[in-house]
Amino acid sequence: MSETNKAGRLSLLAFGIAILLGGSNAVAVRFSNLDLPPFWGAAFRFGSAAIIFWAIVLIKGITVPRGRALRGVLIFGLLTIGVSYALLYWALQFIPASTTMVVGALVPIITYLLAVAHGQESFQWRGLAGGLLAFLGIFYAIGNQIGD
Repeated sequence: MSETNKAGRLSLLAFGIAILLGGSNAVAVRFSNLDLPPFWGAAFRFGSAAIIFWAIVLIKGITVPRGRALRGVLIFGLLTIGVSYALLYWALQFIPASTTMVVGALVPIITYLLAVAHGQESFQWRGLAGGLLAFLGIFYAIGNQIGD
């Protein structure tokens, strides 16, 4: 097997794992919220992940950002992971996982439209159609369960 073919298969496997884990995230959080208060569940989950990632950093000798780069990484992580998941854990006490996943399916479309609005991407119907197709596929798959 060629290196390109092997890299392609590994990328496809990683993509599949990301879809499986990301797609089951809201359901897992709902189950977690049954036994633990939401912020304790989130703290346990992300605290465990932090320990694993720091172990990888230490074992592999990965350089940690310093100065301004460290500040940027911390702000980015706090906003994109810390705040968003804290709000997700809290909200999943009140709304069904199916509703959460349908709203989450809008992320590709919103990201694409924001990238176009900020001049990072040029508008293409294909990009919009891909985002809409992803949303409609998820909506079709779980749309009849919304509100349950």
